[in-house]
Amino acid sequence: MTVVVDTDVFLAALVADGEHGEVAREFLNRDEEFATSTLTMLELQAILVDEAGMDAAAVRDACEDIVDGADVYEADMDDFGLAKAMRDGTDRGEELSNNDWTLLAMAADLGADLVTFDERKQAQGAVAPHA
Repeated sequence: MTVVVDTDVFLAALVADGEHGEVAREFLNRDEEFATSTLTMLELQAILVDEAGMDAAAVRDACEDIVDGADVYEADMDDFGLAKAMRDGTDRGEELSNNDWTLLAMAADLGADLVTFDERKQAQGAVAPHA
């Protein structure tokens, strides 16, 4: 089964020490079909360069490795429409960004789970990574 991987899982696998980093690395080394989005990849690149201070070439290499091992999807109008419906269908809709809702919708469209450490997304149906 395909799972859609959120930014925080990739980020933890690349730079986190401790439990999240270990769980993320073990999860991503499992024999699963991984998917992600162009939005996730853009966010990951920005965080690694701007906030983590990684070298742009190292970030490019890391992102190329991710893209080589995952299907990367671009959100479409169906995803945007479903994201709006999902957001409007909960009284906690403002807790997540439009990009978060779009990623949840994309996973739903693919019939896949969104895997994330973010408990706000988990409250909307995403699941935590496990080793």
